[in-house]
Amino acid sequence: MGDDDTGRMCELMDGTYSGLEAALELIGRFISDGIASRRFTESEVQNDVDIALKIGYLCNEMDDYEHYCTSCEWLSRVESKGRGIGAWYHRYAKALMYTGRPRLAMEYLSRGVDEAPEYAENWMVLSRLRAHYGDTDGAMSAAERGFDLLRWDESSRDRAREDLAGKTLEEMEFLEVVRMTGLEVRGPDDPLCPRDPEVARRAESVKGIVCDKDALESVKSAVGGIGWIPDHPYCTCMIQLDGAEVMLTFAMNEAYLSHMDPGRIASIVGSVRGLESAAREELTSRGGGRGMLYGVTIDRGMNTVLSFTSGGFKDEAPETVTFDGDGAIVRGNISGGPFVSFVLLADDGWDPADTRQALADAWDIHVPEDDAGGGLVFELEGCLAAVSLIRNPIPDGEAEESAANNYLWPEATRTVAGHRAHLIVALVNHSASAMDAARIWTMITAACCQSSNPLGVFIQGTVLEPSYYVREAEEMGRGSLPVNDWVWIGLYSTVEGTNGYTNGLSLFGEEEIEAVGVEGGPDDVRRLLHTLVLLVLSGEGSLRDGERVGFGDGYLLASRGPGISVDGVSIRLMRPDRKVV
Repeated sequence: MGDDDTGRMCELMDGTYSGLEAALELIGRFISDGIASRRFTESEVQNDVDIALKIGYLCNEMDDYEHYCTSCEWLSRVESKGRGIGAWYHRYAKALMYTGRPRLAMEYLSRGVDEAPEYAENWMVLSRLRAHYGDTDGAMSAAERGFDLLRWDESSRDRAREDLAGKTLEEMEFLEVVRMTGLEVRGPDDPLCPRDPEVARRAESVKGIVCDKDALESVKSAVGGIGWIPDHPYCTCMIQLDGAEVMLTFAMNEAYLSHMDPGRIASIVGSVRGLESAAREELTSRGGGRGMLYGVTIDRGMNTVLSFTSGGFKDEAPETVTFDGDGAIVRGNISGGPFVSFVLLADDGWDPADTRQALADAWDIHVPEDDAGGGLVFELEGCLAAVSLIRNPIPDGEAEESAANNYLWPEATRTVAGHRAHLIVALVNHSASAMDAARIWTMITAACCQSSNPLGVFIQGTVLEPSYYVREAEEMGRGSLPVNDWVWIGLYSTVEGTNGYTNGLSLFGEEEIEAVGVEGGPDDVRRLLHTLVLLVLSGEGSLRDGERVGFGDGYLLASRGPGISVDGVSIRLMRPDRKVV
């Protein structure tokens, strides 16, 4: 990668998960474009140590099992070229450790400190691994070398020595990062961990390091499967259900699985036939349910996914139904979200102080002045909010393409084509209601529109004019819901009539609504959908399968099924004589 590409990647890395994702996506585009233009081959990319080091760094920083696996894959390919490079040993050893191979990680670090003795972090990680495997003297010796290279003060050295002498490897790895956040937590099992998404992710990732062999055997015994395949990258086996073999997948490695409750695992496996009956009812309502159950997946949050063959043509996608830890079908996110919006800017001159002041003036929200990474990060009413500046346009012309959907703003595409930067407004709901979380998110987005250079708000599949978004948000001050900021109503004509659809009800755990082939003008369809959205969000009404909805001189019939203009399942409003598809 050239200096320009590397510079853009560094700009994207703002300390947030989304920033890391964007940087990784940038590298992916660089690779795909380069291969397509024949500047290099796929083999050359896979054997490029610089690319592998960049991908390894980003994946490791994302701190989840799947990305650690990707890091291992890229870094292992360039092992012969990594010799003597301290960063290669550090990144590869970290990825090995977090995919359940700490002893192999220690072996590589032992080589790494010999070949690149000035790379301090390798000594520090090696000290923790040696302590884990009972080499107390070796651990302290490695730590002292690292202390000297890092020039730590005596108090920091003393705390690290205490950790080496008294904490497990998982606890040391957890605290090594979490202490930087300032959150007072004792370890990965501390009840405070879920309060911060970064800390929660770290608490989960360290469970994939060390496998408790005895505990793992208890889980495997509880399952009673055959043909066990570990860490590939997940654990799989076959189980017998009424004489039929079904693949059981644990979406984790053996180390993480050894932390799971065998009794709860056994209970989930024992309830699969009951879950299957509920899943088939759900699939039948979607117009499916004819396939054969072939897979059961249990994830790290104890959610269970049942996978069925399509029951149709072999190239059709399989059907899946997800159940939460209590055995209830997951149809929507009851906590709301994802609450993410993008404020498109004419330049990168955004000042966090302007947004902080706008929040105080318009909404009486006072954000502390200790900014994180040049943005805003703060907690409010059970939500964690973040505003981050990205000094680049939205990639691939996606904003301009989506702006064309806004029939209320003819100049949208031309206006936003000039954006040169954007703000990411993200909100994670920990304990508020979905409605309250949405209100807070809207206030923050509206405050970002008070900067001197906003061009549009990219949200719900379209781009809204900033002044329009702010006016709608101000409805909250008058006791009304900012429906048009939350739900976009799309419209288009077909030979059978007007089609309309909502985009945004899913934020509140509701199914989107569609009007299909309606004999009425676009304005009439928009008013109908707007009224229905308002009823749903205000809690005054809902649409059920088979319900009649008055329209014009007649009515439309509601049917629940596969979305036509939206992904997933929707509530579709059609003429009574129209065939349901």
